[in-house]
Amino acid sequence: MNRGELLRRYIFFIVGLFVNSLGIALITKGDLGTSPISSIPYTLSIGFTPSLGMFTLYYSLLLVGCVVLGIGVFMEMAANVVMLPGECTVKAISTTWNTDFGKTKVAVDVTMAASAAVLGLILYQELTGVREGTFVSALLVGAIARTVHRWINPRVQNLLTCTPAPMEQEAK
Repeated sequence: MNRGELLRRYIFFIVGLFVNSLGIALITKGDLGTSPISSIPYTLSIGFTPSLGMFTLYYSLLLVGCVVLGIGVFMEMAANVVMLPGECTVKAISTTWNTDFGKTKVAVDVTMAASAAVLGLILYQELTGVREGTFVSALLVGAIARTVHRWINPRVQNLLTCTPAPMEQEAK
């Protein structure tokens, strides 16, 4: 991988992080719970001193935030340079077991959301920190990232791997 391609990949990754942040902010403003990746920290932040921001804040609109977050997840994966812990875990599982990333992400997200729900029931004797938006997000974000991957990944990879033509020397 040459330096130009590496630079394009890191720029794409950084933009993907901003898109992820926007998706998380949109979901959170919907006040429908939290994202699967944030559900366990959120559930814990309800009854313990560290804030959700200290634990790892966030989420829950419904579809607009899920679409934006799914695009951000796709961008993070397409850049193929560095990954956030949630996507890195999914990538490791899907690579190890040779499964589809999008389907694996849905399974992992649903597992995290369900774990947060059980944790809330055990710690607070009620469903706390998880709402309908959490499970909608768990089911949709991976599917959206998978769909975006199918639609535009070849073009994105061409953009990220293309090397500019060498400048021709002018005739003297």
